Amino acid sequence: MTNINKISDIINEGLINPTIDLTVDYAELALDSFLDNDAIKEVPIVKTIVGLVKGGMKISEIFFAKKLLTFLKEFHNGNFDNQKLQHFKNEFQTNLKYRNKVIENLMIMIERFVDVRKAKIYGNLFNAHAHQLISWDDFVVLSVILDEMNIKSIEALNFLGDQLPTRYLIHNPILTLPMTLLLNSGLVVWLHKNDHIAATLYGVCMHKYGIQGDFSKPFGELSKIAPVEHTLSTSNRWRVK
Repeated sequence: MTNINKISDIINEGLINPTIDLTVDYAELALDSFLDNDAIKEVPIVKTIVGLVKGGMKISEIFFAKKLLTFLKEFHNGNFDNQKLQHFKNEFQTNLKYRNKVIENLMIMIERFVDVRKAKIYGNLFNAHAHQLISWDDFVVLSVILDEMNIKSIEALNFLGDQLPTRYLIHNPILTLPMTLLLNSGLVVWLHKNDHIAATLYGVCMHKYGIQGDFSKPFGELSKIAPVEHTLSTSNRWRVK
């Protein structure tokens, strides 16, 4: 990986100033486009990250650039109130401790993702945090869950979110492979006594904010949609509302 300080500077600048072409779907670009496409090669982020080494180009650096561009596009394409966006930028630029936390998380998570689609979801989740829909701690939790999710479980979460009239709840579920993988993510629970699968609040947030990019409701309001709540009673079990 290129010098850490340079990566930090790129992320710092990329969050504050959208210097990339936001009309390009970077997630769909083939890796060789970063070498053969003159317009892509001249993007400052790409020129900085993609370094030449003996024997040719590092694939890991090209892929990191692709994921970072995908993340930044999602972040800057968020349709939000300018006042909230400016509040985030002010905090990011003046609070060194906060800025370091943000950049560190972004560098680590973007490098870890093995599928570029996760970088897109991650960009949406960061949008939700930057615009005060979720706290920093909740963003970190969702980031870790996203990193550990199997990509096939995303389609299962979409299916669960589309259920009507009881959203995010399936009675008498058929345990397909994607649904089993989703259960392993911790975003849903299987309540054997009631024989159904239901989303937790984090599951609803991952679907609404991360996958759908729907920022119409704050975190607190999503708790009204989530069919499962965690009770701190002596039994300490999940229950359906």
